[in-house]
Amino acid sequence: MKRYISSVLAVVTALSITGCSTKKSMLGIATNEDNTITVTMENAEKDSGGTGTINVAEGEHVYVASEMTSGKVIVNFERGDEGDKVNPPVDYEITGNETTEYVLDNLEYTVEFKVTEEANGTIKVYTDAPSYAQEEGQNPVMNFVGTYAHDRAAIFVEAGDGHQAKFTVRWGNSAAETVEWNMSGEFDEETMTVEYTDCVKKNLVFGTDGKVQSEETVYENGTGRIIFSEEGSLHLSWEDDQEKAAEGLDFGFAN
Repeated sequence: MKRYISSVLAVVTALSITGCSTKKSMLGIATNEDNTITVTMENAEKDSGGTGTINVAEGEHVYVASEMTSGKVIVNFERGDEGDKVNPPVDYEITGNETTEYVLDNLEYTVEFKVTEEANGTIKVYTDAPSYAQEEGQNPVMNFVGTYAHDRAAIFVEAGDGHQAKFTVRWGNSAAETVEWNMSGEFDEETMTVEYTDCVKKNLVFGTDGKVQSEETVYENGTGRIIFSEEGSLHLSWEDDQEKAAEGLDFGFAN
């Protein structure tokens, strides 16, 4: 059950005058009764900011949605029980229109906002519990789509038809060279595992324009498995039968 907190509204308004013109500057942060935080900005000045509070119940994910017409804002989460920053830290600079999902422990958090470039628009922070009781015909992999990362390696998860899951693994050797694996398989809901037999490994070289300049296929029909876990937060492990490429590594949900 979601816990609710009382409404608090903090508004900072400043007027700066240059010549005969008056420029209004406003940053409003509201912690609402529906367990959301709303940030409203009008010419919000650099280094201005404030905090709101949000509660994350078991099974809930946190979303930061921005509709900004200009500027940049850093958002940071601080655990309410110990006053410590979240580890790994949620310290993200927001600009433009985007929605970012975070998987955090079920605690109360203080959310800090700091303007790093004069900003206009709104930011909303809210929670939403993903439904694990699937609607008829919905692929359960939809609960796990996104990017999982460890150091220089990233695994992108997509949902296919039925219970199919698709994976793209990219492991950067340098700014210009990347190893890529592509594979897919059926998601087993009981074991939260995807067995695959169609892995293709390639070596990619990129040009200065960011486009693939050359591509070499290393092998095809590789086998292995991807294993998902929800303990504490979303993460996965990759068991590669060919090279043990990610043996012992844990990939945490990034976005």
